[in-house]
Amino acid sequence: MRHNHTLALLLLLLPAFVMAQSGYRIEGQIRGLRDTTCQLGHFYGDATTYIPKDTARVDANGRLVFEAPKPLPQGVYLVVLPGGSKYIQLVIGEQQRFSFATDTVDIINNLVITSSPDNIAFYERQKMLNQIVAEAEAARKQANGTDNALVKKKLEQAQSRADAYDADFERKHAGTLVAQLVKAPVDPKIPPAPKLPNGKTDSLWLFNYYRNHFWDNFDLADERLIRTPFLHPKLDRYLKELTVQSPDSLIKAVDYIAQKAVANQDMRQHLVWYMTNQVEQSAVLGLEPVFVHLVESYYLSGQMSIRDSANLDKLRDRIGVLKPLLVGKPVPSLNMTDTLGRTSSLLYDLKTDYTVLFIYDPDCGHCREAAPVLKKFQEAHPLEVGVYAAAVASDATKWKAFVKEFGLGQWLNGFDYTGQHQLIRQRFDAQTTPAVYLIDKQKRIIARRLPVEELERFLAFHKQKIANQTDK
Repeated sequence: MRHNHTLALLLLLLPAFVMAQSGYRIEGQIRGLRDTTCQLGHFYGDATTYIPKDTARVDANGRLVFEAPKPLPQGVYLVVLPGGSKYIQLVIGEQQRFSFATDTVDIINNLVITSSPDNIAFYERQKMLNQIVAEAEAARKQANGTDNALVKKKLEQAQSRADAYDADFERKHAGTLVAQLVKAPVDPKIPPAPKLPNGKTDSLWLFNYYRNHFWDNFDLADERLIRTPFLHPKLDRYLKELTVQSPDSLIKAVDYIAQKAVANQDMRQHLVWYMTNQVEQSAVLGLEPVFVHLVESYYLSGQMSIRDSANLDKLRDRIGVLKPLLVGKPVPSLNMTDTLGRTSSLLYDLKTDYTVLFIYDPDCGHCREAAPVLKKFQEAHPLEVGVYAAAVASDATKWKAFVKEFGLGQWLNGFDYTGQHQLIRQRFDAQTTPAVYLIDKQKRIIARRLPVEELERFLAFHKQKIANQTDK
């Protein structure tokens, strides 16, 4: 189990400034900088993304002012210097009028903040933790590997000092954003686990406790945390590492997270948007039911406020395509013409235990790479697996040349002479090719979006799963 203790985190959220309710005014001086511009922006869920909010001109003396009559949304902000490689981090809480001064030689260590108690306190915390870490590191170097027990004791003492300092810090600054920034990334403390009958530690209990208390220190109803580096990594860990990657488990998890944010609509909307985006782009197979659930439960139900009705229509159309193609659903019918001019049916003309539906474009480079791999797979299972290869192209000559070039005569090869290729693409969600489906004997979809290189492994996995269910 991984624990993000205070010392391990050492969040480098340094300099900061606070501002007034009637607007914000951040005065700065960066000695060594002149006649240029700096940008003010905030983090957006993680440490790699920030959203620009304001720009200030730097005069010949390095002075600049960020100012507007409307307060900034609270969060962790950056003053980004020209070139983008250097910046100052600022905590923007309720007080939004303050000043700072530093220089380009050592921006952080020479930083002085005025009229921002939150930022001053936060920076003092950083200095204290840095000092504790330095002392622990000095003890480790002094021992030089000769007294591991002493080093361990020193590290434990350092951790205890840091924990005590942070507990006092959170108490003194309760309710402020700086207190949340200290508390939010910290993992739950796990009590000793019970023992199993064999005397070993119950690791499953440890995992369940950790997962059940994962959000204890993180207020999912606090929308200020959107504008920090912590939110998205925390969500990713919970959904991708602590949740079984199956539709049922993930649906429960996303609903649980959305419910914890129900008191703040802005935070809830952001969480649902982020989870929807992550699920839609996931490389994990078979998560379309989670995407469908999120769209139907939160977007189409009206819980998510979407200003552009066209976007809502796109989501509705997308769900209309995906729902008939979910794993476990019967595959849609598909009738095409084979190379001998006969009508061929995906549903009736292949009697094998498994069918691979291979939707391709003869001009597609990836399709040309995939065809030989799929041919080798099918030849390894000649009686068990059949292939229905559906060409979505307008040129029958290219289709026939593709079949001949790769020696695909053992497959059921189909072409649509009525020109409905785009309709087939839409019906089978095959806007990019190749699109691969694995179908069972009852013509139910077992998997979709499978790379052909994964067919062998997935088929073995599926057959083992069926065998395990039969044994039970």
